[in-house]
Amino acid sequence: MNPWEQWISKKQVFELHAEGIQRYKGGDQKVLHQGCVEQSLGNAYNAAVFSCESEEDYLLTFCGYLLFYLGSNHCFVNGNKRVAWLSCVYVLLNAGLTLDVLDSDAISFCTKVADHKIPDGSHVVAWLADRLVAV
Repeated sequence: MNPWEQWISKKQVFELHAEGIQRYKGGDQKVLHQGCVEQSLGNAYNAAVFSCESEEDYLLTFCGYLLFYLGSNHCFVNGNKRVAWLSCVYVLLNAGLTLDVLDSDAISFCTKVADHKIPDGSHVVAWLADRLVAV
C-alpha cells in the first residue's frame, strides 16, 4: 500500500474523474499520460512529508499539492481541473473539512493551476488554507 492511500488511492482518483465527466456531461475519459496519476499522488505526498514541520499540516499540504499536480500535469485527455478539484475536496471531506469558496472562484483558480499561472503547490496550499472550514 502506498502511504497516500490513507487519504486517496489511484482507483479513487479514476472514479472521481469518471464521475466528473459524467456529471458535467463532457469529455473523454482516456488517460493522456500513463503513470501520471501515480506520479501526481506520489509527488503530492512527498511535498507534504518534506515541506511540513508538523504532522498536522500534512493533510492540507497533500491536498494543495494534489490539486496542483493533477491540475497542471494534464494526466487525462479531458477533465483535469475537475479531477484535481474533486480529489482535493474528497480528501478534505473525509477529514471533516471543506472549503468556503464560490464555484466561480474555484473554477477560476483551477484554471490558473491548469494554465501554469500558479508557480507551485505551496500557493495552492495557501489558497486552500484561507478558505478551509470544518464541516
